[in-house]
Amino acid sequence: MTNSWGQPDRYLNDSLSSAKSARLADPRLRDHWTFGVSRRICPGILVAQREIWLAVTKMLWAFDLAEVPGHPVDLNEYDGASGRSPVPFEITLRPRFSEVVEVMDGAERASTG
Repeated sequence: MTNSWGQPDRYLNDSLSSAKSARLADPRLRDHWTFGVSRRICPGILVAQREIWLAVTKMLWAFDLAEVPGHPVDLNEYDGASGRSPVPFEITLRPRFSEVVEVMDGAERASTG
């Protein structure tokens, strides 16, 4: 299945994502406490979540993510150190189209002024 841009919807309804949890209004009900909880919650949580969203969507727009041959990714194993962090794994990033490098370099030059 593809979206209106002709890209596969492989990231939607992924049982391994915490998208449903991230949309919960009450942060105490989420599956992670990266930004704290209750009185100790980070005052910049809304800005941080939007910045993370922008960074991740830019990566998904620009690159195909693939397993490194001989190094399978298993997201069912957790390191136990920080709640829902999977054990480290390796992936490769392949540009989705030839102009990715130009676009990313232009964005970096614009941001550094």
